[in-house]
Amino acid sequence: MKNLTYFILCLAVTSIYAQQNVNYDESKVPAYTLPELLKCQNGEMVTTAEEWEKQRRPELMELFNGSHLIDVYPK
Repeated sequence: MKNLTYFILCLAVTSIYAQQNVNYDESKVPAYTLPELLKCQNGEMVTTAEEWEKQRRPELMELFNGSHLIDVYPK
C-alpha cells in the first residue's frame, strides 16, 4: 500500500510539471541556418590555424555562450 501511494504521488507530480505545449509538427519549427565556420563576423575568410584560434573560434564560442543556448558552455 505504501508503494502504491508513493507511485501515485510520483505520477501526480510528474504530470503537474510535464511540458504542456509540445510541438510534433516540423512545419511549425522556424527556419535556421548555421553560421559559416570559416567566415568571420567582419566578412573575412579564415585561412590559417592561427586566425581560427585567435579570431573565429572565440566568435563561435560566444554564440554558444550567448543567447543561442540555454545552458553555459563549460570553460
